[in-house]
Amino acid sequence: MDEATQNQVKPSGSGREITPLCQADILNQPILVPEHGIETVYLWVRSAAAYLKSRQLEKTDQGPCGSESGWILTVAHGLHDDLDARTALGQAKYGERLRAFNGRDALIDAYQEFLDAWQYLRQVIEEQPRDLSD
Repeated sequence: MDEATQNQVKPSGSGREITPLCQADILNQPILVPEHGIETVYLWVRSAAAYLKSRQLEKTDQGPCGSESGWILTVAHGLHDDLDARTALGQAKYGERLRAFNGRDALIDAYQEFLDAWQYLRQVIEEQPRDLSD
């Protein structure tokens, strides 16, 4: 099973709660303004997905071992396959594939997903080992 459709265990932990950390970051960290609106945000999301896919591949034996262009193609193929897997999962759950003009507000859907992704990425930052020599 790949990461695009993997079910994970129910979360439980003893670390710091993530939501307050995200809330503090609102005022303490810079916020980028998309130069070209939604098209820029779409580029950021595609780029973030490619970065995260490359991190997943680096953990496996599929990590970079050839040319940069070969690595980019490996990541691109992985993204393509993962989009197919997520689409199949959505079709099984909702009875059809995601389509335009489906009666939902896509900006609300994206915003809710981004709030979740923001917290997951803040969790990654929180869980990274820190250099205590500073």
